[in-house]
Amino acid sequence: MSDDYYFEALSKLSEEKGINKIEVGGLNYKLATKPPASIIVRSFNGEKYLESAVESIVENTWESLEIILVYDRSTTDNTLSKIDNIIKKFENNVKIKIKIVFHDRASPFRSLIVGIENIDESAEFVFFLDYDNIFYKNRIEETIKIMKDKNIEFSFCNQDLIDELGNIHGKFLTRKPIVRLENCINSNFIDINSIAIRSDFLKGLMKYIHILVDKTYDWIFEDWLIGMISLGTLDKQNIFIEERMGGYRTHSGNITRVKAKTDSNKTILNLERNIRTYIAINFIIDNYSDDFEADRFRRIKTLIYLEIENGELKYQSRILSREFFFETLPKIPIKLISSLFYKNK
Repeated sequence: MSDDYYFEALSKLSEEKGINKIEVGGLNYKLATKPPASIIVRSFNGEKYLESAVESIVENTWESLEIILVYDRSTTDNTLSKIDNIIKKFENNVKIKIKIVFHDRASPFRSLIVGIENIDESAEFVFFLDYDNIFYKNRIEETIKIMKDKNIEFSFCNQDLIDELGNIHGKFLTRKPIVRLENCINSNFIDINSIAIRSDFLKGLMKYIHILVDKTYDWIFEDWLIGMISLGTLDKQNIFIEERMGGYRTHSGNITRVKAKTDSNKTILNLERNIRTYIAINFIIDNYSDDFEADRFRRIKTLIYLEIENGELKYQSRILSREFFFETLPKIPIKLISSLFYKNK
């Protein structure tokens, strides 16, 4: 095959509609003594960091890896050529299988579902890594060992905060979180890049996720959703791994880590995502939870409210009763959001 074979195939697929995929390499099952770990990497305009993210996965010590690159066809930069570089660099690596999956423009939540639906059936554990973040070399093997030792289906770890050049400038979590459902609702401390989950358990969660078909739920916080459903069904405390096992990159393109004073548009988007995620959780509870799970969620509800302080838009959440939340939710006001938007413009 010519060096341009995969790039030509990628370019052709990128022009077609619907979901298409191309697979490169394959796990050498005769050499691998352990089931593969699947890592879903979503990329939208990811040319600057994507190769670094994939290289950090390949450098992991786990001996069989499936990397699922989820490529958004509406990307406007040179991400596709970076994917071509990745293929050429790793197509002969015996422990790596690379699967490139194409989709039309989708939110982070919908593109995550695309990745999950393409996980190899033989994979035992699933990880998530966005294109601008990195794994440390022990991330996969050490996490799997801890989860097997503790006999847990779901975990999340701490991470370093890194800058655009990869320099560490802080911790994602500055203190050990108290892993309870109400605390997750109140602060959303489970980041998607920190999650590891057994594939069988993830399949069980998908029955909840798949009912969120309405466009209302497109821009929810997918990590909050997965974390809350997991905590609501597991009822286990020992799922946090204190060791920092990766780098969460902070840069101007971040959607969530932003100050309202510098970007009121993103602040309002995050507020809307927060509310939509909360509504999604309630929709799941009302339509697809057994009595035990529903009771755990219904005892802990939150109200999200807004305020302005020195011209800066802020929002917070308070834990309240279910009835009071739904009585108040319609009053979380489009009028107020609109006035804040124009004030901060």
